[in-house]
Amino acid sequence: MGRVVGLILVLAVAVGGLGFVFKGLDSQVKRLKFENERSVLKAKFQARMPHLIQSDDEHAAFDLVSAVKSYGKDLAELYKKYPEFRDPDWALKRYEQDYKDKKIDEKKMQGIRERTAMVRAVWEKLLKGEYKPVAVAHDKSIRVDLHTIEKKASEGEEKLFVHVLILGILADKSLSYGTIAMDVPLEDDEATAKKRKAGQLKDLKQERKAQISGQGEPNTLIPEPDKWVEDFPPGMGVAFYNFPMFPGEAKGLELTLGYEVKNPGGGHVVNELKYKIPLDASWKLPAGAAFGADEANANTGDDE
Repeated sequence: MGRVVGLILVLAVAVGGLGFVFKGLDSQVKRLKFENERSVLKAKFQARMPHLIQSDDEHAAFDLVSAVKSYGKDLAELYKKYPEFRDPDWALKRYEQDYKDKKIDEKKMQGIRERTAMVRAVWEKLLKGEYKPVAVAHDKSIRVDLHTIEKKASEGEEKLFVHVLILGILADKSLSYGTIAMDVPLEDDEATAKKRKAGQLKDLKQERKAQISGQGEPNTLIPEPDKWVEDFPPGMGVAFYNFPMFPGEAKGLELTLGYEVKNPGGGHVVNELKYKIPLDASWKLPAGAAFGADEANANTGDDE
């Protein structure tokens, strides 16, 4: 009798164990189905990328927000079908667990948190229709939106953190960076104002400019934002540049960003993006403060 009871108990445990295994397999299968269906939605968004890159400046933000909202609605329908997989922090939680298990150190975890916050900030602005870039420019195969500019202290001095969204970026490192050039038209100083008033300038359009140039690679680049926020749409990279504070007498910023894209055939497409940006007072140095750039005279029109 004891043997029979023991056998029944063993069989019950075995059957229970098999049920647990089948339940786990079913969950994995559902996850695969969900990820496959989400990848279809992402491919649908990716197909719109050529149009979004070439949107004119007036409609660029509207077109992008509309595309993201449409993608967001499709995602919402998908999550109705798979509600158990709706977790905006799913990727971050995995990294937090790795940090808890001492698989990654504090410095790396801090970087992960910062990148996640950068991606999430853009994603939420796009979904809510609050995305209003400061400036937009595109060329043959790349569009770069300067969407937020904020003043922050960094390495003992105040700098401008210029947050950008790059449309047309690919995860395979086919994008390289050319030069970055800034021309900053300046208000006349006292000596130039006197010469202008006296008609002593060769051309009345001649003006003072501060100039700065360097390599165009962002200070931080996230080419695959969906590693940090999994629902983030494809074909876009999140990044920021550190710009210097501008001189107090600056009238505006003429910015040129260079990019080179490697195409599937092995050739390279050069993209040169040009911006003219009015400068907010908070982005400027106090009057008289030194600005670390060359100053030159420039002519704003064609020579007569």
